[in-house]
Amino acid sequence: MMPQIDTYPQNSLPPGFHYPPRFLEVIGGLKQDSYYPWFFFRAQGEVGQLRLSLGMAAPKKLVPFASLESGDGDVACFDGTDTSGNPAVIMMITDGSGRHYGFVDFDDWLARATADSNA
Repeated sequence: MMPQIDTYPQNSLPPGFHYPPRFLEVIGGLKQDSYYPWFFFRAQGEVGQLRLSLGMAAPKKLVPFASLESGDGDVACFDGTDTSGNPAVIMMITDGSGRHYGFVDFDDWLARATADSNA
């Protein structure tokens, strides 16, 4: 059985940051490959901890939650400086290409992930 997707503990997140309710709803019943080629990762796992340390070093304090497994190394992250409860999704690009893109919020990102998984 696959480990359940989890979230980072509140004390490791930027002050005032809250996960969007829709995100918590989605990960509550998620099968790991539901959105392939996107993978939600375990926050408490080794990969999740490494990505959080990289995200916290970024100016916007990125809170990572999923990665694109198509060879690009793109990591979907919430804008940790947003305290609205509906933060933008900013992509952490790890391939050194200088690319950048993001999404208005989790629902916008989820629409993309859903489209990618149906392609």
